[in-house]
Order: sequence, then structure tokens, then C-alpha cells
Amino acid sequence: MNLGDLRALEPDFWRAPSAHNTQPWTLRYRGDRVEIGWDPACALPAADPTGRDLRLGLGAFTETCLIVCADAGLPVAFRPGYDRERRRVGDLVAADEPYATPFTAGDVRARRTGRVPYRPGRLDDAVFGAVAGLAGAAGARTLRLPCRRLAGLLYDADRHTFGDPAVTRELRAWLRLSPRDPRYGVDGLTDRALRLGRAEALGLRAALSPRAYPVLRRAGLPRLLAAASRGLLDHDGDVLVLVGPAGRPPEGRSRWGGC
Repeated sequence: MNLGDLRALEPDFWRAPSAHNTQPWTLRYRGDRVEIGWDPACALPAADPTGRDLRLGLGAFTETCLIVCADAGLPVAFRPGYDRERRRVGDLVAADEPYATPFTAGDVRARRTGRVPYRPGRLDDAVFGAVAGLAGAAGARTLRLPCRRLAGLLYDADRHTFGDPAVTRELRAWLRLSPRDPRYGVDGLTDRALRLGRAEALGLRAALSPRAYPVLRRAGLPRLLAAASRGLLDHDGDVLVLVGPAGRPPEGRSRWGGC
């Protein structure tokens, strides 16, 4: 495996999704392998104390690396080797053939994250069947739940998030609510990704500021912000839930999830 070929593909690797867009992954080139690890400075110990979101992000990154390498015709596989103390999850290694995937590097480049308006109505059965088929091929099953059934859970979760000072402090650190932020195009949650108007972005930044937040928190800010986001599920649509099996994945597949 020519490690130089992998270095050339790194810009596409970085397009993987992660919680708060922290992009926690690292690549360490070790002779005949590339070690995938993470930077603790990009973890979320308050909002993600069990490391679940961290591992999901690393899984998405691993899958993205394999997809991009396969599209380039490079025979690369993932060899699991989780080590919490060394902050590594495994290695990209040479394989007999490229990773088998229906996705391409073009799909990776086209990936977007944003809070956009939802179309009214339930999810088309054909779309649900296609998603369920992809999940089933990876050994997972797909549940389809009505949005309204989960709206209360979303409200409770958001109220807890905005009511926890440590979690809110982490969120504030990763918000990029103005193009003038020096890291606006690098990482974090931008006003565009959150679909916030200028007034909304200014209001959120002011409300979560270190000076205003303690006072507004006692005045009911968490309930107000939670109520604002509850509308995301206040529709007649569907939420898809992917349920994967525990344990070791089939040979040759990543254990970390999909793209």
C-alpha cells in the first residue's frame, strides 16, 4: 500500500460527519499502515461522557476513508484495534481488493448537514425500503416512527442540554455564528448549518454568553430554547432509527457504522 496515495485523498476523508462538527479523528502514518485515532481536545466529555458520539464519528470517518479509497481503486481495509489509552481505534491496511460499497467519493463530497425545511407527509415507502435495504446489508434493522411520537423526547433532551452549564459551555465553544469567526470554515456549528438568520444567531450567541447565560438559565432559557427546537418533529413525517447488532462485525466490514 502506497501511503502517499492515501495522503492525497485526505481532503475527502475529512468530510465525514461528527458531533458538533468537532472532527476528532487523527491519522498517523506507520510504515505499512495508517493508524486512526482521535484528538482528546476535540472530544465532548460533558455532552458525550460515555464516548458514544465520539465512536460514532470515528466510525463514520473510517467508513468514509474506505469509500474514498475504494473509489480511487485502492485495495484498503480496516483492521480494528481499539485502545483507549493510546487513543486509537485501528488501522487502514493493504487488502486483496477495494472495499465493497455502493457509495462513491462523489457521494462523500455531496454530503451536507443542515437544518432545512421538511416536506409534509410520511416518508415514501420506496425511500424507506432503500434505506432499510442498505441498513440490512450492514446487519442493522430500520424502524420507522411517527415524528409526533418523539417530539416530547426531543424537548426533554434539549431542555437538559441547555440547562447543563458544562454541556452549554462545550456547545458555546463549538458554535461558529458569524463568518468573522476565525474558525468559521474549519470546524464547529455555523449559523448556516443551524439555519439561523442573523438576528437569531446574534440572539443565541448573546443568550449563551458567559455573562448572560447564568442569569437567563435561572429565568427559564432552557425551556425557551427547547420549545424552539421542538418544532423540528411537530410534523406528520417519520423518523428513521437504525438498530445495529452488538458484537464483532462480519469479516472485512467496519464495526463503526455507515457514511
